[in-house]
Amino acid sequence: MDIVIKFLVAAVGAGTPLLFGTVGEILTEKTGHLNLGVEGMMSIGACIGFMVGYYSDNFLLAIFRIRRQMKGLDVSSGKVR
Repeated sequence: MDIVIKFLVAAVGAGTPLLFGTVGEILTEKTGHLNLGVEGMMSIGACIGFMVGYYSDNFLLAIFRIRRQMKGLDVSSGKVR
């Protein structure tokens, strides 16, 4: 029984970011726009944020880079700035 509760807690924790992306996409579709790359943008933003944080050793720079990537202001160029 204990393992079932731990599994449910892990499943809810892992599914919450996807739920946020899904709700955002539903609201976006109501305006008439269709964006099928929501999960991909979230994944790429997380990967770029991790790389920036790892190479620069700066947490705030990584968070700002993730926000910039998710806003769509920057195309992934492969360079860590």
